Amino acid sequence: KNLSTHRKLNIWSAKKVFPNADTCQVWEWSTGLNNYVCEWGTGSDENQAMNNYQEDANIIQNCLGDAWTAQTNTTQSGGKHTIYSTPDKRTIVSIRYFQDLRSWSKPWQNTISIGDKSNLKSPLK
Repeated sequence: KNLSTHRKLNIWSAKKVFPNADTCQVWEWSTGLNNYVCEWGTGSDENQAMNNYQEDANIIQNCLGDAWTAQTNTTQSGGKHTIYSTPDKRTIVSIRYFQDLRSWSKPWQNTISIGDKSNLKSPLK
């Protein structure tokens, strides 16, 4: 959809594939590769963030198939972060829910990112 050009990153607004998401975007990295990213907040409602995470995990698992494996870790704030990957593809799917400890209100948030695994180490464009 709409392109927003930033000094080091190009961002397009995108269709929301995940029903609870507030915003979804396509990010263009310096490598020329892209990520599909969705974000949304739940304020102080940790249970809603956890429910969103589980609903999104179900959507992802239904789409990916048995060849994909999930690695889940606990976030610093007590949430969860799961990365889905498969050996024969460069794409990863990352979902998480976490409390934003940098904000004075410390809201709970959900994020999803789908893209090439090398994008995890790419500098911004």
